[in-house]
Amino acid sequence: MGLTTKQVLEAIQAALVAMVFPDDYVVPEFVGQNVFERVDVYDVPRLEQAMTDLLNYKNRIALVVPSYERFTNNAEGGILSEECHPRHYS
Repeated sequence: MGLTTKQVLEAIQAALVAMVFPDDYVVPEFVGQNVFERVDVYDVPRLEQAMTDLLNYKNRIALVVPSYERFTNNAEGGILSEECHPRHYS
């Protein structure tokens, strides 16, 4: 059984939250701090809210906005390709 979309998004969010600046980072005062001060997940219908939050917080924010488009992966003769099946929003 595969992962649900929610589980994948939670894993992406957790990975972004866990990112910290390395010891050899060029700006010493950032060393050990989280790369992102805020990590939020928005769906496409809430994209306007995501952009508003981006403008309000400005400082080291990550916005994850999945498109929920379906992809089909194909492998032929050692070549991996994917086909996007776009979702149309009204």
